[in-house]
Order: sequence, then C-alpha cells, then structure tokens
Amino acid sequence: MNLVRKKKSWPRFFIQGFLIIGLLYGLWWWFISHYVIVISQGKPCLPGRIYLVDHQTQKFDRGDLIMFSTDDRTGPYYPAGTKFVKKVFGLPGDRVEIDAQGQLQINGQDYHFESALEPQVVDLLGRETSDFALDMVIPPGSYFVMGTLPDSFDSRYWGLVEQKQVIGKASVL
Repeated sequence: MNLVRKKKSWPRFFIQGFLIIGLLYGLWWWFISHYVIVISQGKPCLPGRIYLVDHQTQKFDRGDLIMFSTDDRTGPYYPAGTKFVKKVFGLPGDRVEIDAQGQLQINGQDYHFESALEPQVVDLLGRETSDFALDMVIPPGSYFVMGTLPDSFDSRYWGLVEQKQVIGKASVL
C-alpha cells in the first residue's frame, strides 16, 4: 500500500485560518452590536437576575420586559442614568388611573398589590399618597412600566418612560 502524504500549502492554511477567525469575529461583533447581558444588582422585583437585552428592538407589547435609563425623576433613590429593567403595563393610547388611595387601573383593569403605593417610598419622597393620583392617556412614544412586587419603584412613583430612554427589550436568561 502506497501512502502518499500531500504537503499542506502554508498560504492556504493561513487563508483558511484568517477566514475562520474573521467569521468568528464577525459573529461576535454582530452579537455585541445587538445584545447586552445584564446582571440585576438591586432587590429583584422581576423574575430572574440575568437578562439578555436586544437593543435593536424598539417596538414593545404589554408584558414585555424593557431596559431603560432613568432620568432625574427617580431621585433620591437612584441617580439619573441608572439602568432599570421593568415590565410594560401601559402602552401608548392606554388610560392609566391612580386614585387618591393609590389604587391603580389600566384601561379599567385593577392591579391589586398589598399596598398600591408603598408608604416608606411616599414618605422618602416627601409626598402624600394623594399626590400620586392621576388620570391620563399614555401619549405616543411613552410606556407605563412596573415591577411585579408591591414595593417596586416604578412608573407609579415617577411617571412614564419615554421611547428615547429605552435601551431595548430584555429577556430572562
């Protein structure tokens, strides 16, 4: 039996190597340009602690998780620019009502928590529960967001999230 071993062409080997490295780099670049992985640092008010955020998606439905940058309305708890992940409860065109006792309705549907507004948050903000009463229709390009726990610091306290604040759609990993 005659085994003839072909000599590998070094230029061909390097070209294949560069193509593979280029392909892997391209895939990595595409991934990091579309997604970011976020680890929750604070008290969890949503399921999961690690989120994959698609910052190319900018259209959201009720129930979607979104990541956004806060503005100065979240003080004194969080400085402007803090990143939050919250659940979309209200979409543009939805009617949001919070009565003087802090009970929340969106499009006539009640959202019951042990306490509609947390007294310690209301006290820290130096306001009364009745100060948070509102009856509004969410304007285009804005969202009403909340956590799933009663003590979530969310749109009930500081209002709507504007589209320009949104970083992307989050998914629990």
